[in-house]
Formats: sequence, structure tokens, C-alpha cells
Amino acid sequence: MHGDPKEFELKLELAETKLPDVAAAAASKQFATGKPRRQRLLSIYFDTPKHALRHAGITLRLRCVDGNWVQTVKLGTGVHGGISNPTEIEAPVPGEKLRLDLIPSGRVRKKLCKLTADKALTPIFRTHVVRTTHRLKSAGTEAELALDSGCIRSATQTAAICEVELELKTGGTEQLLEIAQHLFADIPFRFGSQSKAERGYRLAEFDRLPGYAPIKAPKTRLYPADNVA
Repeated sequence: MHGDPKEFELKLELAETKLPDVAAAAASKQFATGKPRRQRLLSIYFDTPKHALRHAGITLRLRCVDGNWVQTVKLGTGVHGGISNPTEIEAPVPGEKLRLDLIPSGRVRKKLCKLTADKALTPIFRTHVVRTTHRLKSAGTEAELALDSGCIRSATQTAAICEVELELKTGGTEQLLEIAQHLFADIPFRFGSQSKAERGYRLAEFDRLPGYAPIKAPKTRLYPADNVA
């Protein structure tokens, strides 16, 4: 989608007990600009009954922030090696109701209308998150660090959320990764492999199943030339 805004974000997963350590590192004089902000976020993700948007690599959500509702469309939502680089288009809406006509990008609006024509858009899952946001600056690069703690809820399933998102606002990606190196030098973490949306969809899949069933692991192939790495 040429011309539509994209974001570059690093997603990390870690133990909830480590969030204060990340916050302390972010508050250091080396990076901090201003005071951190704490918010409660309710996000509702919508799709057709057969998840047409998901299959097209699109997420559609409503988010309530400080009593105000924002509609967000994301395209290219996969997470690879902890990196998320989707196109993101936001627009305020008057309440807890989708308004596809308010999507500012004409091409994205047409794409969604084509995918959802004559199909009902309904809530698939929700996320309830307490987010603490830090504004960071280093060598001309500005970034936003978000510490998220909460849960994802589908109709029958719930999963915990504890993750960190480091989003580039201005500057270069190399400097953003240098900031991440300093912040997490002594903090154990995993690179995120799924967005909140993908985790929510996976929970929603269990809503359709009559029960859990075992799945056999694939065979592991090892060769004499393989090393530990």
C-alpha cells in the first residue's frame, strides 16, 4: 500500500517480574524524555464468521483509550524474528461501533468493503491491557516503549499478556536496535513470534472445537554435521 503509513516495531516477551527492570532502564537519563504514561486499553477485534480479514493479512479493531474510541486497520500484520512492520491506519470514531466509511485511505477502505461485502463483522476476541508508555530519545532517534500487561479473551478462552513493544517514531532502525540492546542487556526475554491479534485468533479457534485433542510432534531430523547452534 504505497503512501499509507507503516510502523516499525520490535516485540519482546518476558516475565512480568521483569517489567520494573525494563521501566527502570527506560527512565535512565540516557534515554528518557518526560514522564511515563499509564493507560488502560480495551481493544475489540472484528472479522467475518470465516475470518476473511485474517486470511487476507488484515486486522480490524476498535480501541477505547481514556473514553475515546479509535478504529484501526493493520495490513501485513505478521511478526518475524520479533519485528513487526505493518501498514497502520487509524481514525477516531464516535463510539463502540465500526465505521468503515471513516477509513481515510480510499484503497484500504475499498479492500475491506470487498472482503466483507454481505458478510457480518462481529467481535472475535478482546484484549484488556494496562500499558505504561515511555518516550525515548538517542542520537536523533525517537522511540516509544510500551510495557503491556493483561489478557486476551475469546468467547471461552483466556490467555495472559506480558510483552514489550519498542516502536520507532523518527530516525533509523539501527539506532532503535541499539536502544534495545541497552535496555535489555541484563534482562532475559524472547523475541515475539505472534501479534496480539494472531494470539487472539488462535484462542478463538478453540471456541469452535468440541474439546482438546493431542497433536503428535513432527520427527526431528539430526545429521552428523549439525552443531549445537
